[in-house]
Amino acid sequence: MPGGRREHGETLAEAAVRETKEETAVIVETGPVVHVSERVGPTVHGVFTVFRASLLSGEPLANPYDEDVSEVAWVPVDEAAALMPWYPHCVAVLLESGDAGYSTARE
Repeated sequence: MPGGRREHGETLAEAAVRETKEETAVIVETGPVVHVSERVGPTVHGVFTVFRASLLSGEPLANPYDEDVSEVAWVPVDEAAALMPWYPHCVAVLLESGDAGYSTARE
């Protein structure tokens, strides 16, 4: 699952689209939020937002200049669940979940 940090002036949804393109070479359109989680440690507090997304174009391809991404591929849901154990109850629950809602207001 692509991920990364939001850049200044960018919404969470815009960051998801950009990170997906940078890490996988595919273009997506984000839909509603399906999961939000936090990881709290002594020096960091990370908040992770997962959007439902639709593929608009492209074929998965790892960026050779991104040291965090070594392989990109479409995989069955059960295999994806094994690769992402930090999501409780596996990826299938994310796919079946109702929408959590998401909105952005710019000032």
